[in-house]
Amino acid sequence: MNINEKVKIFISSNIDEKFKIIREALRVLLEETGMCSVYSFEETGGSSKNLIASYMDKLDRMDLVVFLIDNKDGVNEGTLKEYKRCRELKRKCIFLFCNQDEKEQTEIQKELMGNMDREKCQDVPKLSQMAEDAYNSIINDILDIYLTYCHNTDLTHVGKHISETEINTDILSSTLVLKKSVYKNLKYTKTYLSNLIFYKQDFPKNVEVFDNLCCDLFQVIIGNKDIININFDSIKKLVLEEHSGKMKEVVSFRMEAMRFYWYGELEKSLEELVKALEIAQSAADVPKWLENDIALDLRNIQIMLDQSNNMPFWNFPKAQEILNNSEEPVYYPVIDRFSANFYENIALDMLNDKVCSPYVVRSGEVDRRLNEVIDIYAGALMYGSIANTVFIKSKLNILFQELAMRNREHKIFIFAVK
Repeated sequence: MNINEKVKIFISSNIDEKFKIIREALRVLLEETGMCSVYSFEETGGSSKNLIASYMDKLDRMDLVVFLIDNKDGVNEGTLKEYKRCRELKRKCIFLFCNQDEKEQTEIQKELMGNMDREKCQDVPKLSQMAEDAYNSIINDILDIYLTYCHNTDLTHVGKHISETEINTDILSSTLVLKKSVYKNLKYTKTYLSNLIFYKQDFPKNVEVFDNLCCDLFQVIIGNKDIININFDSIKKLVLEEHSGKMKEVVSFRMEAMRFYWYGELEKSLEELVKALEIAQSAADVPKWLENDIALDLRNIQIMLDQSNNMPFWNFPKAQEILNNSEEPVYYPVIDRFSANFYENIALDMLNDKVCSPYVVRSGEVDRRLNEVIDIYAGALMYGSIANTVFIKSKLNILFQELAMRNREHKIFIFAVK
């Protein structure tokens, strides 16, 4: 996501092996949103400044500071200095305290709890949840401030808040377009993906037509089937049944562009995308994020064509200008949410694997990750997004590599290499 000005975040915690993992997981989750730039001590190189000055100067330039504190370890000298500097600069802060092994509050938490004008801190029951809870707190805080601004509320007024009803109405009106059944009724496709890396599971007895067709196209995407062997017309017909008005026209052209893309006819694919973009730009019922997503496909295919013709592509095409000039911060609400959950859960799985006892057995998490991949695929397909269907391979790449590192299963290793 191309966001010019990002929220600069400083992660403060004790420096040890367990917090190194937590800080890295949190950094990856936040930067994956595309709207955060994260300073983490482990990621910095050498400096001509002394150790304390090198990171304290960074703190001075941050928008938000996140304190991760384990009650058992307490607050070390470095974290205490960062806390005091934040107070001097009146910097925005978020505090999380893990009470897994020690319920007694630290002095910082007692200070926060005893002053209604201070930040609301959060208790975290498990160290393995620290990165996930911090991520949720940060994103919710950013959204809360944005929504407060949108509702013309004085940001300095303590006591005013956005109600849950207002938040849900504001967000869902622009994102919840497809029925949940689209994602829930893909059991056949999900079973197929699971069978790729596990021993064979039984497919569901009653398979819906759309589920079967989705599985066919999914096999094309991962290279297990040729496009000429699937019924793309039926896929397009069923996808269009979910839309109406100008949105239906736009998605129709995008589906044709997708068909030509997988057939390797990039010029024809480009022509269909140009038609889709023209309608999207003139139609009031087509959201801006969808126009951006069409422009993303246009840009990518134009670059592919330029490369195949040995033409320079450093002068970005018109589609890139649309993306650069757009004020819309969201590219694809449904996919963005699913993708954020997917990457967040993978990071959490890896963190749990590091901090949990070797005698703990966890089950079902791999199936859940695979199901999340299919949910992302379904969301991409229902709007005819070429880029987001192609990105399915990169998500599988990340997932299979992570599984290969944690499991001694040769079949998983083979697909990670593939």
